[in-house]
Amino acid sequence: MESRVEPEVEDRGEIGREILVTSLVVSLADLSNGAISSTFSLYADRLGASLTLIGFLASCVGLSRTVTGAPTGMVSDRIGRKRFLILGAALFSVAPFFFAITRDPFLLVPIRLLMGFAMVSTFPVGLTYVGELADPVGRGRAIGLCSASMGVGFSTGLYLGGYIAGSLGYEVNFLTASLEGLVAAIIAWRGLKGFRVSGHRQAQRGLLSGFKSLLVNPKIMAAGMAGFFVSLVYSEVLNFFPLYAASVGLSLGVIGAIFAVRTFVSTGVRLPTGLLASRFGSIRFLILSLTLCAAVMFVIPMSSSAYLLTLLLAVEGVGFGIYLTSSSTYVVEVSQSHERGAAMGVSGTFSSLGDTISAFVLGVFADFFGLPSTFVLASALAILGALTVGILSRRGPKTPAF
Repeated sequence: MESRVEPEVEDRGEIGREILVTSLVVSLADLSNGAISSTFSLYADRLGASLTLIGFLASCVGLSRTVTGAPTGMVSDRIGRKRFLILGAALFSVAPFFFAITRDPFLLVPIRLLMGFAMVSTFPVGLTYVGELADPVGRGRAIGLCSASMGVGFSTGLYLGGYIAGSLGYEVNFLTASLEGLVAAIIAWRGLKGFRVSGHRQAQRGLLSGFKSLLVNPKIMAAGMAGFFVSLVYSEVLNFFPLYAASVGLSLGVIGAIFAVRTFVSTGVRLPTGLLASRFGSIRFLILSLTLCAAVMFVIPMSSSAYLLTLLLAVEGVGFGIYLTSSSTYVVEVSQSHERGAAMGVSGTFSSLGDTISAFVLGVFADFFGLPSTFVLASALAILGALTVGILSRRGPKTPAF
């Protein structure tokens, strides 16, 4: 039996409005996130942080997400999604404010850890919420809309953050990001009703009820493994593609334009993926995303043309966009209503773990075997990921949703 909203809030108009407001909240939060992401390493460098410290600061977010992801989802099953959406959005106001007033680079460490908690309190919780509010037919569309909203917010934040920091200074950029987070928190507080789905009282009877079973649920692990291997590819693209592109003679402007194209197509594919995933099966799209990533990673080190590299990174962006929507849809489909937040948290933990370790592992591999070899390694890992996801998804009966 599919999940449903409790009888007193079954008005589909109210549910549709709740989905739209949630999408707006996560979009504004990712707007703040993007503004921070585009300038943070440069700001840390200006404060005197060493390259080692900058690398550690980058890992802090992934470490925080890894540690807090599952517990956050589990507690949200118990107390409701709205409270965490308010908290997460508020933290996207608090963290950049402290970035703006900090003058010691070592004090950035706890703020980066706070950023990781802000992410897990906002994005997976928001995706879980819209997925469980929507009816089964419209679930993929709702998650696709929310995921696309995140993409629009993040990509806009990347541009605005760089522009504001360059024109008015880093501090003004961070204070603007703080304001964006504050607006998101106010909208979540005043605009969301905080509906509950049937089955949430089971979560309230025991905080850890059923949590251990998620760790051995092959279908939840399928989504987790997809996230782990996609995060490896994403780390390769984010950290090593610019180096490779520069090595074949591309200018910084061209590299920036390539990433802009990637972001655009990644955002654009998310809503259509949601629509198609509900019809053809989200697990197929998870496997497709890894397959596309594997093909692109294999071809990149054979390419030096700006046009071809733009096309290849656009295809990788399509794969990443497909993953973001189909993974959330799949987790909502195969988990029970009283454990969906925990299920999304467990799945996201693997992605965060991949973010935390991948840059270091790929960097060591590049030092020993050369930069192009890391793309081949990423391709092989993506293929392994597709096979792993396919095998795990076929194990055991599909968990019914209540």
